[in-house]
Amino acid sequence: MLLSGPAGGVVAALALGEALGVADLITFDMGGTSADFSVVREGRAATVRDRDFDGLPLRVPMLEIKAISAGGGSIGSVDRGGGLRVGPASAGAVPGPACYARGGTEPTLTDAALVLGMLEAETFAGGEIGLDPERAREAIGSRIAAPLGLSIEAAALGMLEVATASTAQAIRELSTERGDDVAGFSLLAFGGAGGLNAYVQRVEERTRPRGGDGGEPGGLARVALNPGTDAETALPSKAMGLRLDAGTVIRLQSSGGGGLGDPAERSPERARRDRELGYTTR
Repeated sequence: MLLSGPAGGVVAALALGEALGVADLITFDMGGTSADFSVVREGRAATVRDRDFDGLPLRVPMLEIKAISAGGGSIGSVDRGGGLRVGPASAGAVPGPACYARGGTEPTLTDAALVLGMLEAETFAGGEIGLDPERAREAIGSRIAAPLGLSIEAAALGMLEVATASTAQAIRELSTERGDDVAGFSLLAFGGAGGLNAYVQRVEERTRPRGGDGGEPGGLARVALNPGTDAETALPSKAMGLRLDAGTVIRLQSSGGGGLGDPAERSPERARRDRELGYTTR
C-alpha cells in the first residue's frame, strides 16, 4: 500500500488530537530516509483526489501527505558548487550511519546529531546499539568540514540546518501557502527521528521571518479573493488556472522580514557586525 505507514501516523494523530482537544495539527513523521508531513484542520485531515508517484498519476482520494528526503540516515555532501546538501541518498539501516560502526562511512544526520550532543552514545536505543562518536566526527570532518573549511561542529550544525530548511519549506507548502497561520497549530512529531528533530516545532519562527533583538516578526505571504467580504477566500500562493468573475478583488500580501529592536538596547558587537555587513546603517 502506498504511504500506508505515514497514513497510519496521520490517523493516529487525529485520534490523539481529539483526545487532547487539539483540532489544528501539523504531523511530522521522520524516519531513516524521509520526513512526511500532513495537516489537520479543525479535526479533519487534509485529503487530495490524486497525486503523482514517480511521475505516474494516481487518481484515487487519499490523505494529503508530503514526503521529502530528510531522515536520520540521510547523507550530507558537498556539491560541485561548494554547497552543502542533505539527501536524497541515505545510508539506510545497512550499513547505516558512520557512528553505527557497521561499515558506513558517509556522514548522516544521525552522525551530526551525535557530534552536537543531541544523542548519547551509551544509551542510544536503550543501550542496544552503541554509537561511535569518533567515526561520526571522522565522516563529517573528511567529507563536509574539510571541503568547506569548517570545524566539525559547524559542519554538523550546517547539515541539521539544511534539513530543517527543507522541513520548514514542506510545512509552508501545506499550510501558510494555503492561507493558514501556523502560529495557532501544534506540531506533532513521531517516527524514529521525529522527536529528535522536533526543534522545528517552532514552525511559526521558520515560516514567519522573526525580528532580531526585540524586533517585531515579519508578515506572512497571503493571497485572498474579495477580502473583507463574506465571500473572502484564501488561496495558495501558487494558485494557477483560476476563473474569476468580473469585479473580483484580489489582494496579494507579500511576506516581510522581521525588523530589529531599539538600537540603543542592542549588543554593541552585534550592532557593529550588522553595520559591517550592510544590514543596518547605525
